Amino acid sequence: MNVIINNQRKEMMMREQFNVEKSKFDSIRGKNDPAGFNILLAELRAKVDSIYAAGPQFTLTDEQREIYSTVGGYPSLDGEYTVFGEVVEGLDVLDKIAAVKTNKANRPLENVRMKIEIIK
Repeated sequence: MNVIINNQRKEMMMREQFNVEKSKFDSIRGKNDPAGFNILLAELRAKVDSIYAAGPQFTLTDEQREIYSTVGGYPSLDGEYTVFGEVVEGLDVLDKIAAVKTNKANRPLENVRMKIEIIK
């Protein structure tokens, strides 16, 4: 699980850095310069590797691993998102959301929009 989450972090960093350099990639692609493209890609990978190596690695303790495997949850959301609530009807909707196609980082390929109603 640690390796998967760390790989997802690195892939996300790569996408973010690619978006920053997208205009350079587009320019090189427009010039039909495969060598230049490969050089820029290698530089981008080296930059991401450096950023990734400098940051903390995600690890789970044995206790955390036990909690996630028995109680549930998604470790990469911890500390960034609060997931709470109770579905009182429409469980079929949750099944549909769970079935959407996702990318390697487990993000839906298309945004899933939801409306909520707070019941007091």
